[in-house]
Amino acid sequence: MERGKLYAIAYSYTRHQVNALEAIQETVCRAWLKRRTLREPRYWSTWLVRILIRICMDIQRKQKREVPTDDAQLMPDVSNADDPSDRMARRMMIEVALDRLDAKERMVVVLKYYRDMTLSEIAFLMDKPIGSVKTWLHKALGKLRTELGQWEGDE
Repeated sequence: MERGKLYAIAYSYTRHQVNALEAIQETVCRAWLKRRTLREPRYWSTWLVRILIRICMDIQRKQKREVPTDDAQLMPDVSNADDPSDRMARRMMIEVALDRLDAKERMVVVLKYYRDMTLSEIAFLMDKPIGSVKTWLHKALGKLRTELGQWEGDE
């Protein structure tokens, strides 16, 4: 149960299988070393996800130093909505747009729409007020609409 959930979260942050698996391994190691610091055993899953998210954010910071690819290579022509390759192209555009969001905004979008968490669960997980989470989600969705709308206009 936890394995699939952890991998899905790690992969949605890192976008690379190797990095996701490395993040999970680091998470398990840290959790094992700090297991006695967990006050409430019923929050084990939440605690583990928090550790994982922090590790994934560390990995992202390290990757920021890399040279980004040309956006033109990542935006294929999307002319036919029923074509399976078109669906894949749209998915790629969404992933590129997600990558351009701030880490906290991307985290809220991923947890809300990819992991089906409620805003209160996300706020608890991130240890932030629910108002902040709502603000980040609103800003992130606005940025995504703008970015994806620009790509649609290029057709």
